[in-house]
Amino acid sequence: DCKVFNVGKYRRHAAEGACDANFFDTKNSAASNLREKVASLALEDMLKWLDEPFENDANGNGAPSFRKDRVGIFDATNSTKARRDWVLRECTDVVKRAGKTTGVVFVESICDDEELLRENYRTKMSNSPDYKDVDPEKAMADLLDRVKKYEEAYETIDDDSKSYIKIFNLSSKILVNHIYGRMAK
Repeated sequence: DCKVFNVGKYRRHAAEGACDANFFDTKNSAASNLREKVASLALEDMLKWLDEPFENDANGNGAPSFRKDRVGIFDATNSTKARRDWVLRECTDVVKRAGKTTGVVFVESICDDEELLRENYRTKMSNSPDYKDVDPEKAMADLLDRVKKYEEAYETIDDDSKSYIKIFNLSSKILVNHIYGRMAK
């Protein structure tokens, strides 16, 4: 069982619609607070979903039988070390998560192929609710501005104590760290 928890959906709901590139500016404190709030809500929902017991919620001893067959995808930018550290803390906190083992694998997509980037931007503009009914030229300008704002804050994953996958140019190269079979460290 796998479920995606897309922080963008939470953001659009909380902001009552699409947000332009200024929303992603690290200097925009009101937007930053909202981004953190919706990320927290999405992560909380994911952890609740991961923790749901089986329909038959007892293992015969009256104790809950927690599922171990689920994968939750926290679909968010997570482009800073601080954000990734927060995600890891929330998912592995020994008090909050007592008795609930949660493996965490970060996935970083790195693309420097201009043709792939252009195609990805066109796909984003076509499919994202943020750009529905927006003039294509204005949508592209806003998306490029948003990407610039992401790049200003971006920190690559370089902590080799964490489990991660780096995908280069949509899989022309893949780097895997601390992942053994189906287990994350």
